[in-house]
Amino acid sequence: MESSSNLYPKVADAPPQYGGTQTHLGPMSTMATCPSCQARQFTTVNHEPSTKTHLLALLICLVGGICCCCIPYCVKSCQTATHTCSSCGAYIGSHQN
Repeated sequence: MESSSNLYPKVADAPPQYGGTQTHLGPMSTMATCPSCQARQFTTVNHEPSTKTHLLALLICLVGGICCCCIPYCVKSCQTATHTCSSCGAYIGSHQN
């Protein structure tokens, strides 16, 4: 009779995980590890206009609010949050609403 270890196929070991844990980047500063300098600290966040910002401004302009079309450029929730390292300035990631 065969042993029970031969009845089942051998499962390969999982590949090793490199780079630490995955950090969720949101619209505000987040604790993250920099891939460049390996420093673990809060990120610096810059909000930049995205395609969503431009389309929303165009929609407001077309509806008739020509004087209100600049509002999406002033509201941070309509822009992309770009996270950079506080110490070396390396790009860490971005968050799009």
